[in-house]
This record gives sequence, C-alpha cells and structure tokens, in this order.
Amino acid sequence: MSIQATIDIYFNEGKRVKHSQILDIFLASDWKNMDNNKFRMLPLGDEDYSWISYTEDEKEAKVLLNSKLDAGEVGGIELFYNKSGIGIEMLLFTDSQLSISLSINRKTKFKSHTDIDWYIEKILLPLEQQIEIESFEFVEQL
Repeated sequence: MSIQATIDIYFNEGKRVKHSQILDIFLASDWKNMDNNKFRMLPLGDEDYSWISYTEDEKEAKVLLNSKLDAGEVGGIELFYNKSGIGIEMLLFTDSQLSISLSINRKTKFKSHTDIDWYIEKILLPLEQQIEIESFEFVEQL
C-alpha cells in the first residue's frame, strides 16, 4: 500500500512572493540538490511532470523556475534535507501557492504515518519567518 502525503501552502495574495525567495529559504534551511549534485526539475514546456536532472548551479535553477512561472507553467524542483535521503518534490504555482509532495523517503512515525511535526519544523517554520503564510493544508492518503 502506497501512502501519499502533501502540504499545500497558501501565501497572502496581497503581498507578492518571489519564487526565487522561496527557493533561497529552502536552500538556507539545509534543503539541497542530491541527484548526482544536480537539481531535478520540471523542464520548460513540460506538461507531464517529467522530472529531469538539470543543473548543479543554484542561479541556473532559479532562472529555470522563473522562466516556467513567467510562461504560466508550474515550476518544480526536487530537494533533499541535509543529506538525510528525505526528499520533497516542490511545485510552485503562479497564484501564491506552493504544493509539496512528501514522496521521497517520507519521514514517518506511528507505524507508517507521516511525521508532520518534522515537516512543519523543516519547511513551514523557516518559510513563516520570512514570508506571510495565509494557510496550509496537510493531506495524507492511505
């Protein structure tokens, strides 16, 4: 049985959130690339969520994210926490929304339930310190 877990974060729409700022916050909070030191991302023009190994360079990764969002596409990047093997697939939308799939070696407790406290500490708290979060929703589907 596969468990799917996501966190959807909604930012205050009245305050423009720069997507490069979101990535900067994650990178400063020990989230890194890990696929042979390359960022796995959604390429420009992608409609099928076909992740590719893209670049080692953070600036290039930001350029691709901004290009996708400027084109009205969903930006996507895969990150791992501090060499732990625990990873996320982060989708950035043009409408002040961020969706995070807790799909890579998901941190668990109580049998196989997601350790949401760990993700709140590693994702929401660093974001909340710099960007106004309007609301968030955690969903775990068994």
